[in-house]
Amino acid sequence: MTCSPHKSSSLHREVNLRLVHLKREVENLERERKRFASPGIEMGDAIGRTASSSISALSAGLPHTPTLIVHKAPHASKPPRFLRGFLWSGDQKPVTPSASATETAAPLPSIPDHFLHDETSWSTIRDNLELFKIITTVNVDRFEYLLQDHPNPAFVQSVVRGLRIGFWPCAEGPGEGYLESWDESRDSFTPEGLAFIKEQCRQEERLGHFSAPFKDLLSGMYSMPIHAVPKPHTDSFRMVVDHSAGNYSLNLLIDRDAVGMHLDNVQDLACNLLSSRSEVGDAPIWLFKSDVSQAYRQLPMHPLWQIKQIVTVDGEHQVDRCNNFRDRAGGFIWCSFFELVLWIAINIRRILELLAYVDDTFGHDVQAELVCYKPYDAYYPTKQVCLLEL
Repeated sequence: MTCSPHKSSSLHREVNLRLVHLKREVENLERERKRFASPGIEMGDAIGRTASSSISALSAGLPHTPTLIVHKAPHASKPPRFLRGFLWSGDQKPVTPSASATETAAPLPSIPDHFLHDETSWSTIRDNLELFKIITTVNVDRFEYLLQDHPNPAFVQSVVRGLRIGFWPCAEGPGEGYLESWDESRDSFTPEGLAFIKEQCRQEERLGHFSAPFKDLLSGMYSMPIHAVPKPHTDSFRMVVDHSAGNYSLNLLIDRDAVGMHLDNVQDLACNLLSSRSEVGDAPIWLFKSDVSQAYRQLPMHPLWQIKQIVTVDGEHQVDRCNNFRDRAGGFIWCSFFELVLWIAINIRRILELLAYVDDTFGHDVQAELVCYKPYDAYYPTKQVCLLEL
């Protein structure tokens, strides 16, 4: 059988292309093998001592593909990224990372001397006591009593102190050039946004979170911008106070490294579920989650920080007395408090294996029967009801 020169040339090009493709495939396979090779196991042990190209590239005028020598991996490769934290052994013990972290946590920082000796701010506070108040829904005496046997009393007392006199957001002192007072507020609302913000301010005032309005920004006060941010897929808004705006923002006073948080996660939940499953077999297990309404706002800030949290809307100012979601230390303050609530729930009320992610508590319950929670007139897992009644 003979081929025309044209057909022979076309065939030759096709063979060359296929050989190039095969060479690349072999190289890719070798790279993948090196990524996932385990120590002590060589590919040759499973498929022969060496792997080599099964087609010679010399006849096609291509460089020879060398034999691929399989080397022993010096260290175990990490599992694929999507599996990290999701591989467990057969003998899992329950974990409560957030609650346990309170037993070794450092106390919350005190107010630095620079702020304590700020006579301008103290003068404004003393002359306008009605604007600056400590507002919280927490029963502080009961909270402190339930923590009397906590193994880290210094941390406990620092949180209790914050509940009584207001929390300090780990601010170390004003940066270079910070002014005595500053107004960073902006009037950039749509008519709908302005109406929403005004109503939100009235609600915050009714709850005691905001002071009554006043006209002039007083000495020592800082006012940060406030925004009406549209909620996705709705006609509504949410109110956002921007503590990071401008050259004299409040968040620039707070070191990021000082406000890390301990957060439980789905890996911890899975670990606890596996532990329970080993005890109850195939019996049904309830999962539950509860969140804290307006969580950050339940904690008061110290008056020396309240004076920096001025909200300005339509020419009127109000003091924000409470912890703010947009404060760089807001989550750190909330989690420091709520981790102790978890510790009480687990160690005093025996609501075991309880976890939390910021203001969401979650866990599981092997008790089959649900229990009525009267305030909601609804049935929930026993652990969840005990938590809600705490």
